[in-house]
Amino acid sequence: MRKNPTPNDVSYEDFVLFLKHNGFSEQTNNSSHYVYGCKKDTQTYLLSFARPHGASNFMKRAYITKAIEIIDEMNS
Repeated sequence: MRKNPTPNDVSYEDFVLFLKHNGFSEQTNNSSHYVYGCKKDTQTYLLSFARPHGASNFMKRAYITKAIEIIDEMNS
């Protein structure tokens, strides 16, 4: 997922696996929006995103970019 430019062909399922692999878990599910969080030391990191719907099952590039930024911040 760390390709440049950020890929836009990442499925919802792969995106959630990527988050879980990096310590995130589902915090809440409000209709089509999901919030995943991760607690590291005293900091809590949250990521909110909409599940793709319609004909496409691919995540928006902005959600992928934000997830990578948060994970990089967690690991710095």
